Amino acid sequence: MKKKGFTLIELLVVIAVLAVLAAGVIVAINPGKRIRQANDAKIKNDIGQLATGLQAYY
Repeated sequence: MKKKGFTLIELLVVIAVLAVLAAGVIVAINPGKRIRQANDAKIKNDIGQLATGLQAYY
């Protein structure tokens, strides 16, 4: 009788390959840099709004 299914080694190899691919994707998108860029854009927008408000006031 032949058993169907995957061996433990096959499952571990697949998990290892997926982990390597996930690590590569995380490094490629660089979330820290994206967060800093978003914060910088928000700060620039806030400064522009402050300048507009001050010009309207004075």
